Amino acid sequence: MPDASPPPGSPDCYIRPGERFISMTTPLMVEGQKLGSINTKLSLAHIDQQLNSIRSGILLMGALVPAGVLVLVLWAIQRGLRPLNRLGVEVTQIESSHLSHRFSLAGVPFELQPIIARLNELLERLEAAFQRERSFTANVAHELRTPIATLKTLAEVGLQEAAEELRDEPSRRFYRDTLATAKQMEQLVESLLGLVRCEAGQQEVAIRPVELTSLIEGAWETFQAEAWERQIDCQFSLIEKASVETDSTLLEAILRNVLANAVAYTKTNGSIRCTLEKETSGFLFALTNTCTGLTQKDVDHLFEPFWRKDEARSDSSHCGLGLSLVSAYAKLLDIAIRVELPTPELFRVVLRIPLAASRQRKTSQQNTSGSMT
Repeated sequence: MPDASPPPGSPDCYIRPGERFISMTTPLMVEGQKLGSINTKLSLAHIDQQLNSIRSGILLMGALVPAGVLVLVLWAIQRGLRPLNRLGVEVTQIESSHLSHRFSLAGVPFELQPIIARLNELLERLEAAFQRERSFTANVAHELRTPIATLKTLAEVGLQEAAEELRDEPSRRFYRDTLATAKQMEQLVESLLGLVRCEAGQQEVAIRPVELTSLIEGAWETFQAEAWERQIDCQFSLIEKASVETDSTLLEAILRNVLANAVAYTKTNGSIRCTLEKETSGFLFALTNTCTGLTQKDVDHLFEPFWRKDEARSDSSHCGLGLSLVSAYAKLLDIAIRVELPTPELFRVVLRIPLAASRQRKTSQQNTSGSMT
């Protein structure tokens, strides 16, 4: 077999504990005679150090590059979605009373322009549909005003004649029921017209100084007799002087509706508590009455027009627009409304009335938090 040993002068690699080096022995020849040899050793420590540095750099780059790519991808996605986020925020600010809003195409990426164009077309159709509905409601309400007024007048005249001619009780009861129905229809028509005016931004607001305590007491006089007849325990805790700048007509309508709501849905021998307290920015009006049959799920629907709960809202003497109108008027007067059920047997309406309502007329927004009337 041929000799497998390395030829003379070839380097050999040696590994000792803690040391690696290359050793090369070169014979020293003079005239064909070997006088000795030269042994050269080269340490591999610095080479190993460089290799380790290269290895560490490769591993670090292997970790940093995917992380960097991930960061760049996330940044690119966020940058790409930024127009969509702005569009989403703008969409959430659109209300039923502001359907005239249109999205601008300026600065919008080419890919989103067809979507925005379709949204603008949808808003245009919605605005037209809402306008037709409001016009229809207003026209119907106006057309009903005259026959309702005539029916009311006839009932009043018939009731007076029945009293003068000493007719029997059934005849008088017939005219009384007819008059009550006419008044209810009249109230419904006026409520519909009020809602239409608020939604269309046509409701006038006349701001002037108002004595809030006197306004509450005056509104309560209308329902005091009914509450007394049904033996409802009524307690009022009102501060003596509470002056605000607001529209007295609209605020009185709000108070009358919430008070009528409390009296109508408080059972006999129930209780009503009304308080008026001073706050830094205005006054806090709270009206609490005993009430059964309502749940928190019902409260979420109470401000919806014509909403009725089968069990607790079967009274046909209420048109179902009272607190819907309260919500619309409250929006115009900067009044914050909250309805709640402190306990299953108690219902509460809270109004935060500012010291001064804004003098700039606003369109109303239907609140989705609840009403009983």
